[in-house]
Amino acid sequence: MLADFQCRSCESRNGDLVLDLGEQPLANNILAPEDLAKPEPRFPLRLAVCTDCWLLQITDLVPPVELFSDYVYFSSYSETWVAHTAACAARYLREFAPKHVVEIASNDGCLLRHFAKAGVSHLGIEPAENVAAVARENGVRTHAQFFTERVAKGLANKKRADLILANNVFAHAPDINDFVAGLRQLLTADGCAILEFPHALEMFAQGEFDTIYHEHVFY
Repeated sequence: MLADFQCRSCESRNGDLVLDLGEQPLANNILAPEDLAKPEPRFPLRLAVCTDCWLLQITDLVPPVELFSDYVYFSSYSETWVAHTAACAARYLREFAPKHVVEIASNDGCLLRHFAKAGVSHLGIEPAENVAAVARENGVRTHAQFFTERVAKGLANKKRADLILANNVFAHAPDINDFVAGLRQLLTADGCAILEFPHALEMFAQGEFDTIYHEHVFY
């Protein structure tokens, strides 16, 4: 039994430690040359499992300002991801013919730009202001904020989405129940929400322990 454990979903106090990677620097915190000799902030990185609902989760959260104040990952840097988003957008436009699309953690607008080009009403929700600014420059409507139920209610009062996209973000939301509640608030009654996230069994089968990092709360 893991002391001081509380599941971030079911709130159970019953948890077991799965992996302890000690204290690690932030994965996406790229140092400038002048900072190489300075002490780098490190944070505990431990993976635990709730023995009641079996949700895998890290035990220690890093403050969001540490993770997203100057985010260095841009979706458009990855050729495979660019190709993936183009294929997904074409499929979603064909199968759903959406009237209003909201993407959570929309990054630099790599996916939403296809809907913008098709003339579809859209909105990106991206917590990193520096990344959101690039999306806006590319013609993608983007709000720089974290997605929460409160934010979703505010958006829903103006316009609900009949298609919500959330790629590689669901497992990053520290309050997973609030995230789902936000989806419910924002989605139209006959709408569709599409979420992409890694699968823990595949991670264990392939020994991909290096995919465990502070930004990724759930597995």
